[in-house]
Order: sequence, then structure tokens, then C-alpha cells
Amino acid sequence: VDTTPSDDTELSTVTGLSWMQRYMERAPELDSLSMFEIWSQYRWFKKKWTKRKDGSTVIVRIFPRYSPNPEDENYEAYCRVKILSHHPFRNVDDLIKIQDVNGETVNRTWEELFKECQQHHSHPNDSLRH
Repeated sequence: VDTTPSDDTELSTVTGLSWMQRYMERAPELDSLSMFEIWSQYRWFKKKWTKRKDGSTVIVRIFPRYSPNPEDENYEAYCRVKILSHHPFRNVDDLIKIQDVNGETVNRTWEELFKECQQHHSHPNDSLRH
């Protein structure tokens, strides 16, 4: 939501999709790309993601910058941001929900998911500390 003055006395409210909503509603041909890849290689133009013409990439700055220290009180938030930034998804629940051996749906914590992720691959450099 953006609130901007439309004249000297009134405020006008403009609403639109957040960057995350824009990502989740991306075109099907971009399904395999993470938010980080979209943000660094594409631009939002005329209500759709368009590949940068010159092939350049931009530096993606992620705020707030949480500590990567597992002892920090915000470590779960750090893990959430790393997973959401570097793994393709359409729905956040698709990342954290799994079925256990009994067929029950179980929510994993972001920390559990991040630990599992680290065992299989590494993420590209981003503005979060490693």
C-alpha cells in the first residue's frame, strides 16, 4: 500500500501486489526460478516479469538482515528468508508442509528446512551474511 498526497489536503491510497505476490503469480515459464533469480535477472514492467535486455543482473539487497547465528533469537527468520529467496515456490505452504509416514501433513520449521537444504546444495551469494 502506498499513501501519497494527491493535493494539499487529501491523501490518496494506491494498492498493488507486493513483490512476493508478484513472484508467486509469475508466468508458468518462470516456475523453475527462485525469487532471488527473478529479482536479479528480471524487471517488473507493465505488470509482468521481463528479462533484462542487456543480460545484466542487479544486486539484490534483502532487509532486514538477520543473523546467521543459530543461537540468535531471529535465526528462524534468517532461515525463512534464505529458503524463500533461493527456492522456487507458488505457495509458502508447499515449502514447509510434508507428509509423514502415516500420511499426516506435518509443518517443518524454517530451521529444519534450511538444515536439510544445506545438506544438498549451497545458495548463491546474497546480501545476507552466511
